[in-house]
Amino acid sequence: VAITALFAGCSTDGYWDKYDASQDAKYSFDKKALSVSFTPSDVLNEINVTVTRTNSSEAATLPVTADFGGAEELSGPSEITFAAGSQTANYTIQVGELTIGKSYQVKIYFDKADASISGFNVISVTIMKDYNWLDAGSVRFYSSWSGTITEEGFVGSGVKVAVQCAEGGNGLYRLVSPYYYSEKAAGSDAKLTLGHHIQFMVDPATGEAKNLVGTFQSMGEYVSDYGDFYLGNIAAYNCKIVNKGNVYQYLGLLAYDDGTGKHLYDYETAAFIWDDGYPW
Repeated sequence: VAITALFAGCSTDGYWDKYDASQDAKYSFDKKALSVSFTPSDVLNEINVTVTRTNSSEAATLPVTADFGGAEELSGPSEITFAAGSQTANYTIQVGELTIGKSYQVKIYFDKADASISGFNVISVTIMKDYNWLDAGSVRFYSSWSGTITEEGFVGSGVKVAVQCAEGGNGLYRLVSPYYYSEKAAGSDAKLTLGHHIQFMVDPATGEAKNLVGTFQSMGEYVSDYGDFYLGNIAAYNCKIVNKGNVYQYLGLLAYDDGTGKHLYDYETAAFIWDDGYPW
């Protein structure tokens, strides 16, 4: 009875009947990061980024800001429009002709005051027109991270990892998810995911290792802001990749991202023996 009377009192004083529920609408991107990769044989003209709202009773427009990092190949609107009755809408990134092998970073955000309590008002979108990757045999991969390299050299038989060549990449290769397989073989309790490859560059005529210039590459840590591998020419840290025939060694660094950028914090040595399909 008390509850009935309370509702009756609220609905008869005029305030409840005149209340506009759309005033409570809050918004959120479905995730805080999105990665989109496609190959030259794919057609990609636009990317849709989903935004959800808490109230769908009326049509609404949400102002947004997009930072395309100076890329003229990318563009998008300054607002997101929700249709009446719809709880979701898309922010559409228009995609032009992208440079192959280049990673484009886009940041889209709206006023934090418009965000739902547990939602995201900022999303980072990574876009890459990737190479076509061709089979190039396999390697035996060794990682000090999983305890298979010591000061005396390689220990055990390593782990078999596929190697691929970038079509038209002028000597660009990659190891397919090497840390994932290495950690699993070593019985580590680290949480890694598939699909994180380590690239390397060689002279296509001789197979001699060449340094990639300042590249951060994800090892596949379950926590995405931890466990990047850095390979670049930093003389002070002897940071480079070298080889003697088909035996290659990474002298790199580990990095993490605390939200303010990437930070180098420790050495990482890895190596591989290209024992299947070595081209030279």
